[in-house]
Amino acid sequence: PGPLAAASTPGPAAARRSSTGTAGHWHGLVQLLLAVVAFFMANMLSCQRFAIHDVTRGHVSTLSATTRQVTDALDGPTRIVVAFVKDSALKEKTWRLAQAYADARPGLIRARLLDPVRDPEGARELAKRHHVEFKNNTVLVIKGKRVEIIPDTTMEIVRKGPDGVPRAVGFAGENAITTALLRLLEPTPPVVYL
Repeated sequence: PGPLAAASTPGPAAARRSSTGTAGHWHGLVQLLLAVVAFFMANMLSCQRFAIHDVTRGHVSTLSATTRQVTDALDGPTRIVVAFVKDSALKEKTWRLAQAYADARPGLIRARLLDPVRDPEGARELAKRHHVEFKNNTVLVIKGKRVEIIPDTTMEIVRKGPDGVPRAVGFAGENAITTALLRLLEPTPPVVYL
């Protein structure tokens, strides 16, 4: 055989490179498979063992210690009805807050989102039962037959800017709802007829 024949026959070094390439290929596939399995296992564990962290500005979804004391003092079923129209600026914040109250006392506090425009029948039924009228966005806090009405204008902190135009600078929803709950915890004031 000539010099070309010797060059075309693979030697022992070439055979080692070839088998190492195949092993490296399998090694990469095994690593990829293990990464996919680890990802799905982490996902399953996070679904079963999770913690909620409130990262919203002003901690809108976390109730204060004072509010927790008030919710712990509740002795009967209480409903928080967020009656806001769909495009209201405060609707999402207020709804998340109502859900936080319901999460604080599951089964005792129930939260409901009601759009009086999209659900006029539900609004009429609620208005008739509790003798309320839906003129603007409102939160109703209901305990038994007693109702506290919170207009959306009291749920926002407004200050005049340097140009004299009022601007929203904060959300006071928790203060408003907790105050309503405190009023409902007080005994019914006696009515004096003259």
